[in-house]
Amino acid sequence: MDAEDLRQIARDVLEEKTSPAAAVDGFVRAHLGCLGTWHDALDQLDADLRDSRGQLPDWAAPMTCGVARDLFEADLALKNAVIEFHHGSEGLYLNPAYGFEYCLSNGYAGPFRSR
Repeated sequence: MDAEDLRQIARDVLEEKTSPAAAVDGFVRAHLGCLGTWHDALDQLDADLRDSRGQLPDWAAPMTCGVARDLFEADLALKNAVIEFHHGSEGLYLNPAYGFEYCLSNGYAGPFRSR
């Protein structure tokens, strides 16, 4: 998802005599609800997998971490799309395609990578 998806929604509803702003708002709110449902499902899965000591099985930690990363990427994509749709493309973005790293003059730096 990106801002172009939101612009397309706004264009599509013009033919339906619906407010473009209302259509984009409805789309974003629905996706925020989906992200909330996804988070709740991850929370329940994590709770179901933990043993009596509160530990995850060895095989479950990478899986839940992967699902959490996917959720983070989807959340970030939605928020970036909204920001760009409303305010333009100026600014810094952590891009999942590049490992959530900022491009620097001598390389890359990211909050999820240790050096």
